[in-house]
Amino acid sequence: AIRSIGPGWYLTPKNPANAGLTAAQKAANERIIDSLRNSNVDWTDYFFRQGQFQQHEVNASGGSEKLRFYSSLSYLDQDGIAFNSYLERYTFRNNLDFNHKKFSASFNTSFGYSNSRFINAENSTGILNPFSSVYYALPYEKPYINGKLYHTGNYTTAPVTIHDYREGSDALERALNSINRSNQLKGTVNTTLRYQITNNLSVSTLLGVDFRETNATSFVRPDTYSGSTVTNGRKGSFGEGMTRSLQVVSTSTLRYVKSINKHDFDVSGIFELNRNRFKNFSYTG
Repeated sequence: AIRSIGPGWYLTPKNPANAGLTAAQKAANERIIDSLRNSNVDWTDYFFRQGQFQQHEVNASGGSEKLRFYSSLSYLDQDGIAFNSYLERYTFRNNLDFNHKKFSASFNTSFGYSNSRFINAENSTGILNPFSSVYYALPYEKPYINGKLYHTGNYTTAPVTIHDYREGSDALERALNSINRSNQLKGTVNTTLRYQITNNLSVSTLLGVDFRETNATSFVRPDTYSGSTVTNGRKGSFGEGMTRSLQVVSTSTLRYVKSINKHDFDVSGIFELNRNRFKNFSYTG
């Protein structure tokens, strides 16, 4: 593409550089300017869509005076408004509550799995981000000519002279030839036990476990223009990454409560254990 002020200036007869052109050459330039002026490409048609959304949930609850339960299973499928973006998630929850005389307990568990796909250059204003490209791309930039996508890598072979920067076309070419996705498995378990030793003395313990593992994959096709722009090797790329975290929290409490005349006494002894483990690994080739 011609990297200059733009065709509105370098083709106009008001440009001193065009003073020596023939009348036929000036007329040809005017026809080009008129053609570009009447072009109004809506780049949202190329990068955005009317996303679909669906969510389903099944739950059950019940129990008795001593035992109560609640269980649910849900599914979420949501398209992003940008092409190549979506979220799919499965979630299971189960809660149990038990009470008998001086003893009470609750068990809460939650497990989920999600599969996500992301746009290029997410969280940035780079040219490859479609939310930026719809503003960077010029309204007279037509990505396809005779059904073929022309970008910075092949615009010189186009059957007509291209008078724009191919910013939208480059972002579109990247979106069609790359993948950025991740899946995550996570689970939480919370358990609370409590026993009333006397009317004034009680003991309780809380155990919480939080586990998460995320696996990410990125890919750029090697036989494409986007692949040729990869710094190392100029032949595309493939990368994987894994992040895993585990947190365990345990809190035990011995509590004494007593009222004497107008005075309230509340004394507690608390012991807490907190442990975290984290692992991260990634590569790109």
